[in-house]
Amino acid sequence: MLLTVEESRIQEALDIFKRIRGKSKATLRTIQSIMGKCNFIATVVRFMELFLRGTALMIMDFNIFVKKRGWNAAGNYEMNVTKRVLIDWDILQVVLRTFHGVDITAPAKYPHAGGEHSQSDASFWGAGYWLQGNYNNVEWKAIGLKLFDSPALEAKGKANVSTSYVEALGLKFLLQNIAPRFIGKFFHVDLDNSGLVSMMIGEKTKSEQVLPIIIDIVSIIVTYAVKPRFNVIRSEQMTYADPLSRFTMPKQGGHYRKLFKERRRQWLRNNATRVLPLEGQPFAPLAKELPKIWAASNRLHASQDPAISNPHYMHSAHIAKKPCLSNACT
Repeated sequence: MLLTVEESRIQEALDIFKRIRGKSKATLRTIQSIMGKCNFIATVVRFMELFLRGTALMIMDFNIFVKKRGWNAAGNYEMNVTKRVLIDWDILQVVLRTFHGVDITAPAKYPHAGGEHSQSDASFWGAGYWLQGNYNNVEWKAIGLKLFDSPALEAKGKANVSTSYVEALGLKFLLQNIAPRFIGKFFHVDLDNSGLVSMMIGEKTKSEQVLPIIIDIVSIIVTYAVKPRFNVIRSEQMTYADPLSRFTMPKQGGHYRKLFKERRRQWLRNNATRVLPLEGQPFAPLAKELPKIWAASNRLHASQDPAISNPHYMHSAHIAKKPCLSNACT
C-alpha cells in the first residue's frame, strides 16, 4: 500500500506559516489548524510527527491551564509560542517548502510494505550497516568523535552519551551511504532500538542530546527524497549489522570479524549480492542546509524574551475585559 499527499495540502500548510511568520504569538485556532494540516501530511512524511509533538503538548498544556480556572478555551485566545515549538515550526517550513509542488509518496505503515531491508546497529565504539549483501562499518574515533571522557571510562564502556545517541549515529551512517543510491525509492530500516524508531515516526518526544543527529538524518531523507520505513526488530534478529558495529570493541574485534565473515558466507550460499546503482543527483540539494537552519533558529529563539518559553502568557482581543486572561494574572 502507498500513501500520497497532494500539492494543495502542502500549500495550505505553507499559507498558515506564512501568515504567522516572524510572530511569537498565535491564536489557539491557528495553532490547531497547523496541527490538523501538518498531521495529515505526516501520515506520509512520517518524521514530521517528530516536530509536531511540541505543538501538541503546548495545546494540551494550554487546555489544562484554562480548565483549572473554569474557562472555556476559545479559538481566538492568543498565547506565546514556546521556544521549542518556534524551532520546530522553522524546521517544518523548510521541509514543506522542499516538497512543495512535488507529489509525496511513501509506504504505508505496514510491515510488508515494499522495498529492500537494511540493518543499522551501533555500539559506543562504532557502527555498521547491511543491505542485500552490501555492508560497511565505521569507527567513531576514525571520524573524530569522542564518546568517552577518559581511557579508564572507555575500558569500562562508560560513554558520555546515551545508547539512542550512538544508534542515531549508526542510522545517519547508513543513510549517508545508501540514500544517494535510493533517490525517491522505498526501503526498510530495521533497528533494535525502539526509542529511536519511536522518535523517527513521531511516537516519542525527541531527546535533546539526540536531536542534532536526528536533524542530520532528516536532512538526508529530504535531500534525497528517500522513503524509509522504520521497523523495530529484536537484537537477535540483527544478524549482520550487529557484528559490524562491534568490529572496534576493545579486545573483541577479531571475534566479531570472524563471526561476521561466517554469517556472510552463509548468506551468500542462498543469495546474490545486489549491485547498487551509481549515485544520482540530490532531489532537494537545499535540504542539506537544514542542520545550519536549525542551529540558526536555535540561536535566534534563545536570544528572545524568556517569557516566550511560557505558553500561559495569553490574551484575547475580544475578551480583554476578563482580568484573569491578562499577563499580570499569570
